[in-house]
Amino acid sequence: MVKKALIIGSGVAGLTAARHLSDAGLEVTVIDKGYKLGGRLATRTKQGYQFDHGTPALETMAGFESAVAAGVLVQAGPEGAWYGQPEMRSLCHHLAQGLSVTQACEIDSVLVAGHQLACRLKDGTQTDTFDAVVCTAPAPQAAILLSAFDDLAALAATADYAPQWTAMFGFGQGFSALPEAVYTATDHPVLAGMFSEPAKPGRPPLPALTLQAGMQWSADNIELMPDQALDALQIACSEVLGVELPAPAYAAAHRWRYARIRKTAGASAGAIASQAPVAVAGDWVSYPDVAGSLHSAAAAAQLILARLEI
Repeated sequence: MVKKALIIGSGVAGLTAARHLSDAGLEVTVIDKGYKLGGRLATRTKQGYQFDHGTPALETMAGFESAVAAGVLVQAGPEGAWYGQPEMRSLCHHLAQGLSVTQACEIDSVLVAGHQLACRLKDGTQTDTFDAVVCTAPAPQAAILLSAFDDLAALAATADYAPQWTAMFGFGQGFSALPEAVYTATDHPVLAGMFSEPAKPGRPPLPALTLQAGMQWSADNIELMPDQALDALQIACSEVLGVELPAPAYAAAHRWRYARIRKTAGASAGAIASQAPVAVAGDWVSYPDVAGSLHSAAAAAQLILARLEI
């Protein structure tokens, strides 16, 4: 009988773990609470503007060779960064090909159901049963979802994230103060850096900026209302550019509570629950950033296959 695995999360870690398990012959289902694929590899398209407001670029293509071959991931700029085409989220669409993915489905907890596993959903219902589960939620969320598995919940509690505010501004065609470079770093106390969206390959030509707030400022001001964060970042951007920003045609702020890892759990060989085939993956498990997500996803898949004796 074919074994069934559930993957919680449709970001890079979740889809990579899903691919490994699917390639090994398991029947894989991916569930994510978001409305779109990608997790922090997020893109927002509004009024003709496009903003990669999650992970705006990748430093390497290692692990994504198939996406490069398919033209979904391309390299550009003097810094040699890699960009999804036509948006950063496209990389996750590529990874999800052939997989069963359900979005906008929020899980409350993972349960032991006899000799199998199931999930209680936020709406009070329960999923079908599975032979294995890989949870790729951020560590604070994973600790809650996996509260029935003391060792994994305790491991997740050791990781620590820094939050970050991101702002998106779209301007009229006459705005000419966009930086020529894709990315401009700053030493401003509020604004860490800005991305000129039309400078990326294959992006809409409309003037658009994605701003990343400084990590310390974000941590100190994470409970601001979005409009307050937007105002602060707009003022900071004007100071950095040396021009007063005109009234934007589109503006929005996004609060990433789990933006960047400050301390991982240090589980370099991955982690699986002692009493059930439940593993974890993500940038908090072993190493930070996308490279850590890929490493932990591969480790989680191998631990699951070994536990299921496949």
